[in-house]
Parts: sequence; structure tokens; C-alpha cells
Amino acid sequence: MPTLCAIVGCSNKTTNKNISFYRFPKVKMNAASDLKMKMNKQQNAWLKSLRRLDLANKNIDYMRVCSAHFKSGKPAKYQDENDPDWCPTLNMGYCVTRGVATSPVMKRI
Repeated sequence: MPTLCAIVGCSNKTTNKNISFYRFPKVKMNAASDLKMKMNKQQNAWLKSLRRLDLANKNIDYMRVCSAHFKSGKPAKYQDENDPDWCPTLNMGYCVTRGVATSPVMKRI
């Protein structure tokens, strides 16, 4: 059974051999405390960028994000916090722009 991308609205499947799929970052329990904190920070950044309330930490073990959501096509390591691919950012399935005021009162403000 093919795996689907976890991004809302993305229809990429593992049957497409031109696209790579990546697991969510794991937090290694036997790592040093500062490394564990960085791993946890990256995992939370991935969850926050997906904006999916239905995800729980137990569900992410089986979910994947496809390469279409990373600028370089693959995620960065947990050490590279300044890398734009530290968490998925492209084609996230939601609009990032701010809303436009529609009522006359709001336009004046």
C-alpha cells in the first residue's frame, strides 16, 4: 500500500519514483541533553509548519513528507537550524498571506 505525503493537499505517493519521502525527525533518547533539545526543536518545527491539529506524537512514526516541500529536495540535519530546509516550507497546503479587510470600517482602521 503506498504512503501518502503528510502535507494537506499534497497527492504525492511512494509509488512515484521521482519523489523522495522523509520521516519526521526523531528524538534520540540516549543523546546528550543539548542534542536532544535540538532534535526536539526540529521535530516541533516540522509539526508546527504542517499546521495539522490531528497529529499526535505517536502518529508521526508512520508519516512521511515528500521532497516537493523542501527547497533542496531533502531536509537538513538537526544541527543546521539556519538552513531553509530545516523544516518543510514549500507548498504547505495553506495560504501564508494576511487577509484583506472587507468591511468599510476595517479599511479605515
